[in-house]
Amino acid sequence: MRKLLHPATLCAAIGILAAPSPRADILPGLETFGSLTLVDSIDCTQDAQQDPIHMFRDYPAGRSYVTNILGRATRVMHHVTTAETSRGKRSGAYVSWRVGKGANIVPNDPYLLVVDYPDDAPRSVTLFNFGIATRHGYHTGFTVGESMSPQVAVPQCLESVAVPFSHEWKQLVEVVFPFERATQYNGGSRIDVATQGFDIDFVLVSQDQATDSVGLAVRSVRLYRIDDYAAAKPEIHYPAGDAPRRYVTSREEMGDNDGLASYDHPVDYYVGKARIMSLLGMNCFSKDLLEFGYLQHWGGNRRWGWGADYWAEIIDAMTVEDHYILPQYEYHGSRGDGNTPWDNGGSLGYDENYKPWTLESAAYPDRKYLFSNQSYVYNAMADMTLPQTLVDLTDLMDQTILKFKDRGNFVGAWIRSRGGMPVGFSDRTITLFNQETGRNVTRSQIWNGGVYENTPLYRAYREWWYGKRRDLFAAVRTHLATNGLPEAKFFYHSCASEGGLPPGRTGIVESADTNTLYRGKTWRQMTGLSGQTSLTAQSESYWSNSIGKDGSSWGDYEQNHASPADDYGNYTNLLNVGLSYPFNCLYTVAGNQPDQNYRNASGDLFMTRHYSLNEFCGNDYNLAEGQQAIVGYYTTDMDLAGRAVMYSELMAMAVNDPTILGYLFGSNLDRVDAPYVREFNLNFL
Repeated sequence: MRKLLHPATLCAAIGILAAPSPRADILPGLETFGSLTLVDSIDCTQDAQQDPIHMFRDYPAGRSYVTNILGRATRVMHHVTTAETSRGKRSGAYVSWRVGKGANIVPNDPYLLVVDYPDDAPRSVTLFNFGIATRHGYHTGFTVGESMSPQVAVPQCLESVAVPFSHEWKQLVEVVFPFERATQYNGGSRIDVATQGFDIDFVLVSQDQATDSVGLAVRSVRLYRIDDYAAAKPEIHYPAGDAPRRYVTSREEMGDNDGLASYDHPVDYYVGKARIMSLLGMNCFSKDLLEFGYLQHWGGNRRWGWGADYWAEIIDAMTVEDHYILPQYEYHGSRGDGNTPWDNGGSLGYDENYKPWTLESAAYPDRKYLFSNQSYVYNAMADMTLPQTLVDLTDLMDQTILKFKDRGNFVGAWIRSRGGMPVGFSDRTITLFNQETGRNVTRSQIWNGGVYENTPLYRAYREWWYGKRRDLFAAVRTHLATNGLPEAKFFYHSCASEGGLPPGRTGIVESADTNTLYRGKTWRQMTGLSGQTSLTAQSESYWSNSIGKDGSSWGDYEQNHASPADDYGNYTNLLNVGLSYPFNCLYTVAGNQPDQNYRNASGDLFMTRHYSLNEFCGNDYNLAEGQQAIVGYYTTDMDLAGRAVMYSELMAMAVNDPTILGYLFGSNLDRVDAPYVREFNLNFL
């Protein structure tokens, strides 16, 4: 095992604690990070000929230009309209620079990337930071932020919040612990050494996907080294004595590959991540140790499969930073040996104990147990009523948590559904239902000719199934508690979608002053959209039509059974076991229903924020052979800019008082308004 140095020792070893250069200073707005040394500075108004070191590029070439905004020269770029493109199709756009070239960048040293932008107009922009493989967007004014009409998945959260313009220059601030070898546009190769710097892009989606945005504007980009990491790392002032603690945690959807391949020793990627968490005021590390049921970066065995084993060293990296650990699992039953039955040492997920109603569909006689049209979901699933499932899950806890209980500070476990734990209707399950409820019914009787959802028998079956699942989760928690983690918690998050649950009713929400104007136009006038609904109406609809409803389905697929609605009433009287509430926009947290219904008997209220992927929205679709990924794989997690970055969390805190905040990021952990995120998190904790 590699020995991880304490941050203060490491900083001293690499010279961060040496006497600061003459440029070191405490800077306005960045005081919380202590003394900073300027490493690189980019004047965004200069082109590639004026400043060849920073390798300026724009796409489409020559599209950006320099103008005066708020009294200063500024580089701007507007979204591309389909009328401007060669084939009349959508195109993204970007401006790009190389940061830190020749500036002796040290991997996993602490830096701040600071961007000056004018807060004068509605803008939706994504910052790609290839030095740490992040894709985080920011939007100002009354913009929605998310792509309004994406190519792939409809965003679940479209909400216009009329944040007033300050008509001042503002700063984006991102914490950076640079990779050894930064990623590049093609995604396959990497910059050889950190001293070559790393690229940053400011990316726009096409205009028809952001009709409320006028484009990007940036004046300068600066890179600072944090001179004293130990001093910049905040102390968390937890409640005194035995009072319960709060946690801030996150899971990343598509970050591991970029990060792990950027280091000679992949665990160093998690060392940097642990330090980003510290500087953002986060205190709890979460990682998806199963992704769609497939093993992720822990050793495994025949039942679970095998993979590169970094888990013990990741735990060490988090322990050095005093972080709690809450592993996440996208559980589908064990997915290792699919050729051997469970009883002979194989994997439970492939045993096909689950059966949907479509087994009896005359329209699809050859279909194999399809709950959805996604083979990577339905090819392995777990039956919550099966006794072997408890054995499977407790073995998972043994392998990934209890084996390391003396090595890290584990909060417990967190399972997230990706459709792999459906309401099933196998003969064995229905027989068990009959035995435990004193009935003698058949599948056909519950099915009732396809109108099963409205029958008392079907509802009784669902209630029984929910109870079996609740008892399973409670038993897994008991296993943790009786084997060395007496305070362990166990949570389940049912929302399988990246963007969260659908809004419940149509229309984009205007959540604040609808009379806010930009150049004489309201949000509705600027976008040409109508039919918006109020914050109050959308909040009530979200609870009754989203939280209270099964996942939507189509054809003979059974998404409604793969993603059943939350049975929150089954957990309010349980200790240390509960459901996690999905949120994103203001309307999803504006009512106090989560406080009333999702808090368990231990006082836990786990609220998890979803981000829409906005997948492929920044691509150029004008090539004859198909789309061009102009900045590599495009996704973005969008946030309001400035102090409003924590608007939804502030509303959640004010109305519902959560004890755990979780995030489902689409790429690597980070935020582009670090001082405000840090301030909120430290106050929350």
